[in-house]
Amino acid sequence: MTLEKILHMKGGEGETSYVKNSFYQERGIWITKRIIEHEITNFNLEASSNGRFEVAELGCSSGPNALLAFSWILKTLKERNHNLQIMLFLNDLPSNDFNTLFQHLPTFYEGLKGVNEEEQLMLQTYVAVVPGSFFERLFPDNSIHFIHASYSVHWLAQVPKDLKNKGNIYMSKSSPQGVFKSYLEEFQKDFMLFLKARSKEMVPGGCMVLTLLGRRSSDPSSDECCQPFKLLSDALFEMVSQGLVNEAKADSYDLPIYLPTLQELRAVVEAEGCFDIGREEIFEVNWDSMEDADHLYNDRSLSGIRAAKILRAVFEPMLLIHFGEDLSLDDLFSRFANNVCNYMGKKKKYINLLVTLKRKY
Repeated sequence: MTLEKILHMKGGEGETSYVKNSFYQERGIWITKRIIEHEITNFNLEASSNGRFEVAELGCSSGPNALLAFSWILKTLKERNHNLQIMLFLNDLPSNDFNTLFQHLPTFYEGLKGVNEEEQLMLQTYVAVVPGSFFERLFPDNSIHFIHASYSVHWLAQVPKDLKNKGNIYMSKSSPQGVFKSYLEEFQKDFMLFLKARSKEMVPGGCMVLTLLGRRSSDPSSDECCQPFKLLSDALFEMVSQGLVNEAKADSYDLPIYLPTLQELRAVVEAEGCFDIGREEIFEVNWDSMEDADHLYNDRSLSGIRAAKILRAVFEPMLLIHFGEDLSLDDLFSRFANNVCNYMGKKKKYINLLVTLKRKY
């Protein structure tokens, strides 16, 4: 089964769903609010919009986070030109739970209503869904003005082929050098496809704001990017050692994700050649994004559980497809939560990269 058919966040609105466990992503989007508003405020509407402005949210997933950035974009645009017709395209893979996302639209529309017609932001605002892989073409030539993608571009189109990564589910310090090379080459290939598709779809002067997990270190196995996945891997292979999971099946599972450096991102952008790089920023968010104290965890056990729920909402569908009923997800993520709890005193933050790109004229 191809990754395109199984890569999606946990649907629905249950306790382990993405909707209930995407506070981390929400916090990251809020941190980028000033950048999004700045780019929209300075967008040359007269030169490229022709009375319409089309926005794409790439990798929208199933929760209200998909509409958060658009609410700021819409408000800023309407303040500049009340008569502008604005179109939002929500994109994700066909396996995404779009039905749950649709259920959040009425609340979103209600929030756009003003006390009079002049204040009703929803006037001439339209929303549509575009299922498909963003590594391929999604939109007509020269049609999209602004693209927002948060926590989606670090996903790969596929797991690198022929990995020999026994005892791991991602890059780690025990992985052979060939594993690092394969992951980097897959990221370079996939991100190049992403940029080439967008370069045809975006109007000249169009802007992209990309937020993704990444790293500062040149070492792709550094703890700052790999530790959460190592802790999950440790939990899985502990179950293998206890005879609870088939070893060969565990050895054949690898995550389709790559956390790049800004330098690696920049190299692909420059090689593709159609975009100018604007802002480049790095920021950190706690593993347990509901923890508001940088230096203190009042309850490490609870923080470990919440951090585990965030990763479970992301990886559960893929784990279910690969392992089926042979793997108890409750057991796996209980062990993972305990690993996180024990580790949190050392390091408790994900590295996030923010990049703005402008389509060259």
